[in-house]
Amino acid sequence: MKKSAFSVCLLIFLITSNCSAVDKNSIAFAKVVSGNAYIFAQHKIEILKPTYVYEEDVIITGKDSILTILFNDGSRFKILSETTIQFYNKKLVLKKGNIYISLKKQGKNFVVDTPVAMMGVLGTEFSVKLTENDDVEVALFEGSITVSAKMGLRQKVKLFPDQSIIINQTGYLMPFSKIPEATTELWEEIDEKLESIGISTQKEDSTDCYIIPENDETSGSSFIDGFIKN
Repeated sequence: MKKSAFSVCLLIFLITSNCSAVDKNSIAFAKVVSGNAYIFAQHKIEILKPTYVYEEDVIITGKDSILTILFNDGSRFKILSETTIQFYNKKLVLKKGNIYISLKKQGKNFVVDTPVAMMGVLGTEFSVKLTENDDVEVALFEGSITVSAKMGLRQKVKLFPDQSIIINQTGYLMPFSKIPEATTELWEEIDEKLESIGISTQKEDSTDCYIIPENDETSGSSFIDGFIKN
């Protein structure tokens, strides 16, 4: 009875508050929409439930997978299949795959790092794809970003909405182009799929709340035993 009463009180508190991560050391939550994904911290953990994400965690998605990540400030990432990423303070390292970033305005630049180029942003929406040839494809949907090549002449350019660019493995920045229809359609399809199962795609919506029981003894990137969506 006491446990039930506590649960009701906790639920009321969460619903009436703009809650964020219970674990103040975490930076985000990861939730698998389809397929499978893993977090590598102290050990390998398959993401079967909404899961805390910490600094320096590595996340790997499997074939035909979609993973969403909600940050404590309301920023959202969409991670597609066969993607490998790692988190640092205000920095995301994309080692492989395809991601969409919906970033709330930051106090300082957030950086996306790839083997051949870096993207510096304050608050925007864009996608980054690392191809099998190690080329980087960047498409900007909202805001602005600075793209800097890490090789060759180390060129730097600024992208504006509805522009895309490819940086090849030698560091050469190919001419700007309009975002390919296939890229736009891909992310529209992903959004429709997420919204059809009740997952918000808006970065301003930061009311998703996750609860870990007090007796959870899992260390590192632990599983979350409860999930309440406000």
